[in-house]
Amino acid sequence: MTSMLAEKYAATRSLRLPSEISRADDRAGPAFFATHTISELKAWHPERLRQLGALPFPMWSRSSQDHFEVRLWAEVLGNLAGALEKCSVVTLVAGHARAAELDTLQLIFHHHTGKPVEIIKCFAESGPGHVWSSTDTALIDPELDAKRVMIVLGSAPPIGELYRFRDCVALFINEHAAPAMFDRSWPAYVAPMSTNGWSLSHIAYRRLLDIETELSFDPAYSEMFDYPDSYARPLCLILAELLRMFHQTTGREQALESLID
Repeated sequence: MTSMLAEKYAATRSLRLPSEISRADDRAGPAFFATHTISELKAWHPERLRQLGALPFPMWSRSSQDHFEVRLWAEVLGNLAGALEKCSVVTLVAGHARAAELDTLQLIFHHHTGKPVEIIKCFAESGPGHVWSSTDTALIDPELDAKRVMIVLGSAPPIGELYRFRDCVALFINEHAAPAMFDRSWPAYVAPMSTNGWSLSHIAYRRLLDIETELSFDPAYSEMFDYPDSYARPLCLILAELLRMFHQTTGREQALESLID
């Protein structure tokens, strides 16, 4: 964590800095993830992970690392935007409780990235049962060797139980830690989502993304995103900022308008 972030967070939230948190403090946060490995957490029961409480910071882990590290929103979403530019397919995954979001997001991501977007609707938060579909109607199954960015919404089964993707960068968006975050072999990012940040209708998604676009032209926008009162974000805000950064990365500065014609 940078000193600026630590000072800002301590000043605005009256929270202890990571160095001041006891190793015995069994709550999700920088100290917890610094002292508990991914290999260890992979074996934890989902309910035990949930009891750690809300995820307070964005994080990432390289494929060679056995820990998650705290990062700024701009780093996490900027890196994901770069991966979106280079990938050949986008994969969206959700458990049954969040699957209603996927159809809308499939259209939005296909429209903005111009890439095939596949969705995996899981029947539960564990087990192999699922339905797969893609905007590429020529495919009947996912291409396992394709270079992909995978976005997992909420709690879903570990992806290795469904498919053996070989070249993948993953983004996990959730309120709390979940098993799928730790059961993988590729680079992974975690975006803390605010409680009750789901269930946005198609129309609400479009309007909120329009508002987000209008705000993004303000010079103070990125600072507002990195230094808020709370580091968790609604789902729509996270994805809108990711798509805005994607357009910047690809050199396309046009506004995020008319998401679906």
